[in-house]
Amino acid sequence: MNSEQKFPYDFIGKVLISQQEIETRVNQLGEIISEDTKTRKSAAAWLLRGSVMFVTDLMRKVQRP
Repeated sequence: MNSEQKFPYDFIGKVLISQQEIETRVNQLGEIISEDTKTRKSAAAWLLRGSVMFVTDLMRKVQRP
C-alpha cells in the first residue's frame, strides 16, 4: 500500500476480524441453524449483495438431510 495514500477511514488496510474468528462464528451459526431447523422444513434466502462466499461456507456447516 502506498504510504502517501489517504483513506477516509483509519481501519482500511487493517485486519478487523481474524480468519479464525470468522470460521469459529460460521461454525457456531451453522450449529444454531441446524438445531433450529430440525423439526421444520425451511429454506434459506440470502439477498445481501456479495454474500455468496459467506453463505456458501455457512451452508456447508448446516447439517440437514
